[in-house]
Amino acid sequence: MTWTQAINPLGNLGLSALVDALPIIFLFCALALWRMKGHIAGLITLALALVLAVGVHGMPLNMALLTTVYGILSPWCCCSGYGNRNRSGVLPMSLRLL
Repeated sequence: MTWTQAINPLGNLGLSALVDALPIIFLFCALALWRMKGHIAGLITLALALVLAVGVHGMPLNMALLTTVYGILSPWCCCSGYGNRNRSGVLPMSLRLL
């Protein structure tokens, strides 16, 4: 299945940019203003980004969920390369804490 991202889904570039910035604005507000715990703020931000991707941009739900899983696992799948110690992802960072 292929899907082409709409750069200006709302017909107004400024409004589209503002709507697409909502997850990161929420994350900053949740951490700095509302003193929310990081993992809770991150999960809510992820849910908000998924809702925007599916609802505003028209991304198929299965592709949005697969992209989320890929983003979590990507340091181990294909983007890390052999011998690359500079891995950044949810799972490698959590294993460093152990």
